[in-house]
Amino acid sequence: MRAVILEQPPNACDLEIGSKWRSRCVFLDDDSGQPITPTTVTFTLRKPYTASTTPAVTQEVTGTVTVYRVDSTVNVPGRWRGTWLGSGPAGDVGSATDEKWVVNID
Repeated sequence: MRAVILEQPPNACDLEIGSKWRSRCVFLDDDSGQPITPTTVTFTLRKPYTASTTPAVTQEVTGTVTVYRVDSTVNVPGRWRGTWLGSGPAGDVGSATDEKWVVNID
């Protein structure tokens, strides 16, 4: 299984304190490339100056494809990073890491 990021926060300077951002991900079977639904899905958010958190993940189902989404609000400046992790019933694991994004204060 592998994770593919469909949407992530914009890069440096595009976010300010109070800005909303979204990350979306889908998981695909390694062999067929078809979308699959992991048993568990988590998103780990690493904010500057704080411990990692795991915000709530929302499922969006369109036909046979399940897309996972996290929405949040920027509340501290600095370098942020998010990682998707999915695990399946056979012990399969798929992950993807958002590129780091930077929140600046003017």
